Formats: sequence, C-alpha cells, structure tokens
Amino acid sequence: MFKTPRSRLITIVLLTALFGWLLYSNGLKLGLDLQGGMHLVLEVDDPEGTMTVEAKADMIDRVDRIIRTRIDEFGVEEPLIQKVGGERLIVELAGIDNEDRAKEIVQRNAFLEFKLVLPTTDMT
Repeated sequence: MFKTPRSRLITIVLLTALFGWLLYSNGLKLGLDLQGGMHLVLEVDDPEGTMTVEAKADMIDRVDRIIRTRIDEFGVEEPLIQKVGGERLIVELAGIDNEDRAKEIVQRNAFLEFKLVLPTTDMT
C-alpha cells in the first residue's frame, strides 16, 4: 500500500486533514496566557507570628476547599488552583471578563446567622 510515493503522500494528506478537522471541531481551549484572565496569589496573614506551620498548612487546605467551591459556583472552566509552600495559594482563572466580580467571589466573607426559634406547643 505504501510502496509508491503517491500512496504515501495521499495517506499523509488524509491523516493531516483528519487530525486538523478533529482539532478544530472540538475547539481550542486557550489558557491564561492567550485568552486572558486573572492570576491571584492568596497568602496566610499572621502579623503576630503566633501560628504554627501545621496551623498555616491546615488553613491553606481549608481555604483551598472553600475557593474551589466558590469558583465552581462562578462557572469558570478548568480553573488552576495550587498550593505553593505552606502559606500561599495560587488561583488562575482563564477567560474571566468581570475581574471585580471574580475578586468579590474569592474574597467574600462567610455569613452565619443564629436565630431564636419559638418553642412549639406540646400536643400531649
């Protein structure tokens, strides 16, 4: 089948066309460098120096889970979130148009409210 140069050339052209079609039919996913977006670095703030290394690592783990949940709510496709050392978290969000909204979501405080409930009447 591949004995003649013509059959080799036809095979190469067909394979190139097939792979080109597959590549562009699925679309290219551009990263932060080509598409634009945000690069955030979050760091543990310990001005008094009272936190242990283990406490900082635990805090970064909790913040990592919280940030992942919040970014999933925001709908970013394939965010890059990685821990650097024991005190930093890098968040890269490709394709973000509204940077203020993204910062607001990442930096918002959790809100927990306790309310008194009226006692129910006893039916006995």
